[in-house]
Amino acid sequence: MYYNWTKKQNYQVHLIEDSCGDGTGIKFAIWEITGLYAYGCLKSELGIHQLQRILPFDTSGNLQTSLAKIEVFPILDES
Repeated sequence: MYYNWTKKQNYQVHLIEDSCGDGTGIKFAIWEITGLYAYGCLKSELGIHQLQRILPFDTSGNLQTSLAKIEVFPILDES
């Protein structure tokens, strides 16, 4: 979701590190996102995000909840 948004904003995205979860999904990922006002736009995304959805292949119709913790840090020059 964030990757697609950054591409629409013409930001450069560099994957630094990632790890697959048990079974499916991503356990964690560290990205470096650069571009004009990237930190200012992304700092409001700080926190825990929750996604609830009904999986199309789940016949019982149960909700699946996914959580993502987002942390945003600026990269500062030595000066």
